[in-house]
Amino acid sequence: MAQRVPMPGGQVDVGGSNDPDAEEVGKYVVSTIAKEQNAPDLKFVRVVSATKQVVAGLMWRLTVEVKTPVGPAEYKATVYEPPGPDATRSLEKYELVPKSSHGDSDATPSDLGAHLGGASSADAGLRTVDPEDPAVEDAAQFAIKQLQARSNSLVKPELKKVKEAKAQVGSKSTTFHLTLELQHGNRTETVPVVVDRTKDGKFSLTHAGQPEEVRH
Repeated sequence: MAQRVPMPGGQVDVGGSNDPDAEEVGKYVVSTIAKEQNAPDLKFVRVVSATKQVVAGLMWRLTVEVKTPVGPAEYKATVYEPPGPDATRSLEKYELVPKSSHGDSDATPSDLGAHLGGASSADAGLRTVDPEDPAVEDAAQFAIKQLQARSNSLVKPELKKVKEAKAQVGSKSTTFHLTLELQHGNRTETVPVVVDRTKDGKFSLTHAGQPEEVRH
């Protein structure tokens, strides 16, 4: 069967890991991301899909499946391959593919980012993550239920929003450091909490700080 030759300017679907060139480019993508993210545990699994486009060389667009310490993930990437035998590939851009449901894995995009990004501050291993990430929201909902159960007040605090969120992914659990904004009667308060989530999805509230009133 004759192989399709891409025309200049046109994209050709080359499939996934069945194409050796696509697999080679996919492995390049993963190794480059691993170096940039300082994530030696990031491993290539397969090319999910790939297209190539003839420009002044080749422009590859791939979706690559990877293995991480906290579960599988996928990246979309664009790679430019200049013409010539001694040409050097370049990873033009890449992004983590959000999961439609984090129930399929104990890792979410923010969890993975916290792991791959490493330490970005004095809090070793912690990294700022999206307060609206589903895993953060789950941790916040667990925390507010625990705070309500511990409250001796007739008026229980209600969660308004997660103001700040950091996460650290370990081999056995994910730790969330959250600042919650609460409505407690007529008062608006913030309270820092630390929530652990094990790999099998069990939560525990390991720290709850003193509430501070928000003055407008």
